[in-house]
This record gives sequence, C-alpha cells and structure tokens, in this order.
Amino acid sequence: MIQTHTLISFVILNYNGKELTERCIDSLMDCLSGYNYEIIVVDNGSNDGSVEYFKDKFPSIKVIEEGCNKFIVAYNDGVKEAKGEWVFLLNNKEENTENFIHFEKQLGENPVELF
Repeated sequence: MIQTHTLISFVILNYNGKELTERCIDSLMDCLSGYNYEIIVVDNGSNDGSVEYFKDKFPSIKVIEEGCNKFIVAYNDGVKEAKGEWVFLLNNKEENTENFIHFEKQLGENPVELF
C-alpha cells in the first residue's frame, strides 16, 4: 500500500480540453484526501483559456506550458518536474477515483503481479 506520507505525482496532458482536464483534476482531488500528492498539468499549446483557468481555479497544481502539441515530449517534461516517489501519467479523459483506489489496494497486496 502506498503510504500516505509518500509523495505521489500525477502528470496530466491537456490540449484544448479545459472541461475534461477539470473533471480529471477534481476526480483525483476527491480520491486523494489524506495522501501527499502533486498534480502537474502539461498544456500542449491550448487556445481555449485552459492555462489561465487552471492557474486560477487550482493554485496548488503546477501548470507547464509547452507552446505546441508535443505529446510524448510533454509527458517527459512533466515527469522531469515531478517530485514524487511514484509518478502516474494520465490522459485528461480519465476520471481516476475508482481506478486509483483499486490500483493502490492491489499494489499493497501484490506489487510483483502489476509490473
């Protein structure tokens, strides 16, 4: 089981997906109460106001502005900024509340079978 004091990093890509990314962030925050975590949003050059919106609504998350759509490079840039012992790469279409809780329980029971 991941200890609640262990820092967990979540890297989320965004490209003109303000609503999707917002739901993903809200979902994570809902299920991570009691955990030590950071959320990093890597924006791939959105022009829908996403960057400003996330900075205003979620001041505790880190937003990295790539300037253009780089996909894999963007994930790498997010991981470079991550400080967590565990780093999860997420698509902004995911709402991860149940998936994270399930993963975390399995990890504590049998981590070898997961990897």
